[in-house]
Amino acid sequence: MSFRPTENLEFGFQRSVVWGGEGHGPITLHSFLKSFFSFASPDPEVKLGRDDPGARFGAFDFSYRLPYLRHWLTLYTDSEVHDDVSSIDAPRRASWRPGIYLSHVPGAPALDLRVEAVTTDPPVERSTGGQFMYYEYILKQGYTNQGNLIGDWLGREAKGGQAWLTWHLTGNEWLQVHARNQKVAKDFVPGGTTLNDFGFQAVKRIGRSFEINGNFDLEHWKAPVYPTGIPTYPAPDHTVTSTTIQLTWFPQRKISF
Repeated sequence: MSFRPTENLEFGFQRSVVWGGEGHGPITLHSFLKSFFSFASPDPEVKLGRDDPGARFGAFDFSYRLPYLRHWLTLYTDSEVHDDVSSIDAPRRASWRPGIYLSHVPGAPALDLRVEAVTTDPPVERSTGGQFMYYEYILKQGYTNQGNLIGDWLGREAKGGQAWLTWHLTGNEWLQVHARNQKVAKDFVPGGTTLNDFGFQAVKRIGRSFEINGNFDLEHWKAPVYPTGIPTYPAPDHTVTSTTIQLTWFPQRKISF
């Protein structure tokens, strides 16, 4: 459900559930409604049986054009909480992604800036060993898709941020530099991990039919537990670079066979 009480403010609430499966109740309209509209934590005996309401997630998001800078600056956030009604009523148990978007830099209307900070490591006792956000004790594959995590790029029990600075040459051509930082908690991955990523992208049209998209990325990362499985200090600093070039053709006529 999304609401827009004014032209400058928009906010919304979301709820998602995972229910059913082996050892649980059948997937029916009744079991779905029971899971979707349940707001209390079940007893341990219930959670291990057929009457388990399943995994429940609540989300909240908003965007707000700041006063005196309505046409320039937007403040926004996304959030999610596990086994609580909403991030609003349990902010210390939620993951947050606040950000600001500057649609055009003063004096340089073709330049925009976006900055975001992220945390999936709520300051609660349960948030240890990676067993809180994006973790399920019963439905272990509930928040994954073919083994890949459905959620924030930051992953479990981590903090970080990212930023993009983009110069728009035209409506579909731009130059962009971006940076990203990620730190995983030591009580999840032994010794923790650190990632710093820097990159550059250029998108240029050649006529109306061809587009060249080039990317260059430089990544520095440390993981004391890698590759032996035992944390070693000082952790070595690894560097990875990658370059990609993509050519896209946009045909102006339909081709029939």
